[in-house]
Parts: sequence; structure tokens; C-alpha cells
Amino acid sequence: MAGNVGGLSDRVCLSPNSSYVTIDEVHPNRKDNMRAFEKKNRWHCFRQGNFRPSVWLIALFVASAVGPMIAQETRQDGGSDSVFSERQSAGTLFLVGGGRIPDEVRQKFFQLAGAGSGVLVLIPGASVDAEKESWDDLIRPWDQLGWQSISVWHPGREFSVNQVANDVSLLNAATAVWIGGGNQNRLPQLFADIEIEQGLRDVIARGGVVGGTSAGAAIATRVMIGGGRDEPEMATGWDLLPNAITDQHFSERNRAGRLEKAIRLHPELLGVGIDEGTALLVQENNFRVMGRGQVHLFRTSGHDSTDEPVQKQVLVAGQSGNWPPEEK
Repeated sequence: MAGNVGGLSDRVCLSPNSSYVTIDEVHPNRKDNMRAFEKKNRWHCFRQGNFRPSVWLIALFVASAVGPMIAQETRQDGGSDSVFSERQSAGTLFLVGGGRIPDEVRQKFFQLAGAGSGVLVLIPGASVDAEKESWDDLIRPWDQLGWQSISVWHPGREFSVNQVANDVSLLNAATAVWIGGGNQNRLPQLFADIEIEQGLRDVIARGGVVGGTSAGAAIATRVMIGGGRDEPEMATGWDLLPNAITDQHFSERNRAGRLEKAIRLHPELLGVGIDEGTALLVQENNFRVMGRGQVHLFRTSGHDSTDEPVQKQVLVAGQSGNWPPEEK
């Protein structure tokens, strides 16, 4: 993680009750990591030259006044949709099409997992980076959000004292699981002797959120596209999104042809292509699209015919409704 920060006496901290003091008044002898201090105590600290109390008090007032107004999200049909506004009894599948994850998408994942009380398990096994000695780069983008705890699950490597990472019981306390990108074919091999699929389903069933990006989105369907540039190489994934086939980096890598061929091979399934920086959230029979791109749905009538046209539908960011959406 980040190194120690010295010279903390020039810092000013804003406490949870909106008062502010210097770091010396909080803990005059503290030479610990500033971010760890803020996270543990739920304070926000700044250099005195950059701190303006009046600005922060105004910001706090605006947040308290406007926050409740934007907590409920708006459906395209104009109705109120609070399904994805917070963690609920029904869990969420959270699939991202790869690329840079927008801050609001990462924040929504954090919110659905219980925010500061959330327990996150990261699964990096699709990437060769999972074999690196240090996982600091993997953890850093998530750690700054303020989770209660973060664990990394990579079978064969220890992640804490007296506990080995091939134990699916790690998921028992998880409110969130994130499956990283890479090569989706690595994951079934890595977890071949572990009941991970049921463990992930259990996280969703008790109100948690299971998400992934790129390979982490591809692995979410039983019939999986394992690779192939023009011709899909079919493989077997995890049945988290039933009756579907997902494809990622969709528009950016021109994968419409690949997904169409996959759907023709399995005409009973719904093709789901997700653009980079875009998230498809599915909670029971509801969906929502977030991010900077689109989600592309491919369908056939269910008949095994290469001559039958594929019906295509586009879902845009901000759109929500019933899952799967009705054909248009």
C-alpha cells in the first residue's frame, strides 16, 4: 500500500460531526499512514493551505439537503426506481464490459455491498498478475472507498494467518465479490475443485453483490465465449446470469459478429454484449445500465437456423426496467 506520511502537523482534519482540528490536536505523536488514519476514524484530512472550512461546511449542507433527493433513481418510463439505490434483501449481479471503470460505477458497487460495512473478496485469477508477490496494485482502487475489510482469493496462496485461499468459506461473510479481468478460461481451471459457483450464488441470495469486469463478466454465463476473434470459441462458465451469453469490450473490439455466431449456435439464449466502461446490473427481474457505453442484446426466435435474422436491441446508460427486457 502507500508508504508512511511524515510531517503531519500541517494537516487539518474534518471530523464526522463537522468540527475541524489540527492533526496534532487529534494525535500529536501519530506518524502512521494518513489514509489509514482517515479510514479508521472516518475523518478527512487536508494540508492547512488547501483547507477552507467555509467551503466544506457549505458542501456538507448541500450533501445533506440534496442527497435524499437523488437517492431514488428514475426509470426511463418516468416512474420511481429505488431497486438499485442501496443494499437490499435481493442481491445484485454487476457486470462491466472492461476498460476503465468509471468512478460512479465503482461507487455504486460499493453502495450495493453495504458501503462502509461491506466485506469485499477480490478474485484476480483470470489475470497473470495474480501470481505477483504483491497485490497492492489490485487492492488500491478498492481500498480508498472505505470497505470494512478486503480479502484476495487466489487458490494456492495464503491470504491470512492459518487460512488457505482454496476454502470457499471465505465467501460466507462476504457482502461483495469482484472478479477481475484477464483470460476467462483460467478461472474454471483455477477453481475446478472448489464449489465457487454455489458460493457466489449464495452471496447474491443473501443480498450481496457479485461483479466482474471483462473476463469477470464473460465467466458469468454457463455457455461462455472463451475466445476467438471472428469465430467464437465456446467454453463453460458459471451460471450466474441464466439463459444468456455475455461478451465484453463489445463495441470497442467489434464483437457483434462473434456474439451473433454464438447465439446462432445456442438460439435459446440471449446474447448480451457490454461496452467498455459500462455496467449491467441485474437484481432478480430488474436491470439497470450505468457508465459511458451501451449494452447490446441479440436474440433469435429460438430455432436453430443460420438463415433466421438476429433481433438486436440497445440499452443505454440510465435505462432500467424488467429483465430480460421485452423484445422491440
